[in-house]
Amino acid sequence: MKKITLLLVLLGILGGCKDTDIEYIFPKDYFPAYPESYWVYSDGTTVKVSPGYHKHNYYEELETNVTTNEVYVPMIDNQYVYEYSITQNDNRVPLKKLLSESTNDDWIVTYWQNGVMRRRVVNNDTTVTLTAPIANNDQQTFDSCIIVQEYFKDTAAHPWMTKEIYAPKIGLIRQEIRRENDSLGGDSLISKELVRYFISEDI
Repeated sequence: MKKITLLLVLLGILGGCKDTDIEYIFPKDYFPAYPESYWVYSDGTTVKVSPGYHKHNYYEELETNVTTNEVYVPMIDNQYVYEYSITQNDNRVPLKKLLSESTNDDWIVTYWQNGVMRRRVVNNDTTVTLTAPIANNDQQTFDSCIIVQEYFKDTAAHPWMTKEIYAPKIGLIRQEIRRENDSLGGDSLISKELVRYFISEDI
């Protein structure tokens, strides 16, 4: 009887340790999507990270049954966060890379209308001042920001469509849209700015 009890205890210990080999993918500085963090924007939207880390994998190649290794990652609105990328329902580009810390980096976001949507970093060390200070800390100016443009590659001269600005230790602080018929460097409209946020670094 003692041997059976010992065997059951060992099996329980082994069973409880199965997930210890699964890697955790933690957020990075410019998109600190730690569990229970949130961002409130001037257009009325709120982005909130779900509590805890969630097991996830995805199909990384087109027309294959091969999946990535399972990892634990944060989750926002049923999308899983892989550092600077979020999942999307696309087996050709399963992760949408939001930003990069490298200047002049350029990458595919998705395929659309027989063309390619791309993003590019146009500046990775700029200072940005919001139109109003953040409610919970009165900060209005942010240094070392990254500017990312999204554009449709098959459009003449590749004019950008949206622009996002990310601040270190905070995340997205401003989103802009290009005015219709503007040139590559034309004026833009601010579609939203950060008004309040909370970053929980409890990992």
